Amino acid sequence: MIKGIYQMQISRIEFKIGKFLSPIPLTPNQWTLISFLAGIVGFISFIKNDILVGCLFFLVSFILDIVDGSVAKYRSVQTPFGDYLDGISDVAVDSLFLIGLWIIGYPSLNILGYGLGSDYILFICLVGMFLTSFAKSHAAYSNVHWRSKLDKMHGLLQRGERSALLFFAAVILLIDPYITSYLLLLTGLLSIFTVFQRFLFVYSLD
Repeated sequence: MIKGIYQMQISRIEFKIGKFLSPIPLTPNQWTLISFLAGIVGFISFIKNDILVGCLFFLVSFILDIVDGSVAKYRSVQTPFGDYLDGISDVAVDSLFLIGLWIIGYPSLNILGYGLGSDYILFICLVGMFLTSFAKSHAAYSNVHWRSKLDKMHGLLQRGERSALLFFAAVILLIDPYITSYLLLLTGLLSIFTVFQRFLFVYSLD
């Protein structure tokens, strides 16, 4: 949503990031792989119950996810494989983040008299996340003429907003685990809502 509203401002920021970091002798794909490795270290930290270190590495991973695309755009070296690798890395890191939090443990919720365990919250988050990514990628696969139009397909909860909510949910776990559970549930529900938004967008292209 934010990227759709402030697209020009975000493009300027990405240009400045790409210009600043482009002298570093790393390809965009290498930045992506470093981002993925940071996510793995964050996951290992989570399963060791070292939440602060895990949050730090996942934050690095989220930041580097911006860097790879910014450098690629600034150098004009964007490739289909790079876009594919970035998408795979995003889903993998988000999955590691969610599963890591689930392993640490967050409390069940009582919603309108119905118990909602941590397993169900994890399921809702993963389904929302996977379907959000699939909704766009499968649209591009289904019709080559849609691909140029899909760049305009935004939604309430894109990767940036989702990452911010997940990161805040992890940090707040040290203070109030129940807030973490509510934030994760909110992330999952908003992701599913975004799936419906993307579905309607693709339907409008037909």
